[in-house]
Amino acid sequence: MTPTDELHQIKQEIQTMKAEIEHLKYQRFTFITWIGNIIEGDKTSPSIYEASLLFDLSKQQLQKVTECVRNYDGNLAKFKNSTAHISNCGDGIFFIVEGIKNSCSGQLLANARQILAEHRLEQRKLK
Repeated sequence: MTPTDELHQIKQEIQTMKAEIEHLKYQRFTFITWIGNIIEGDKTSPSIYEASLLFDLSKQQLQKVTECVRNYDGNLAKFKNSTAHISNCGDGIFFIVEGIKNSCSGQLLANARQILAEHRLEQRKLK
């Protein structure tokens, strides 16, 4: 291996470690927030922190889910397709949307409510 190749490999390893550190720092923050919510007694509905911790979402994944909720256009199938690649949580995406609904306001809150209502309606039709 040449010095240039070794240097390139070291740079790649550093980038990977930086990404892992960022993920751990974010998860530590969400875990601390989640513990705080439990201590305060809010066990009735998930916060976005609890949802992201449960599904081990990175900061980037959470931002992508939030963006999908923000851009919701009333097409539930399109929403499911756009979030399918973000995490391997399947229908758990609606638990994450519930967390967004419980933690946000404005358009995010309105879109999250609409997504959840349409999902519940779809579930009833399937039964």
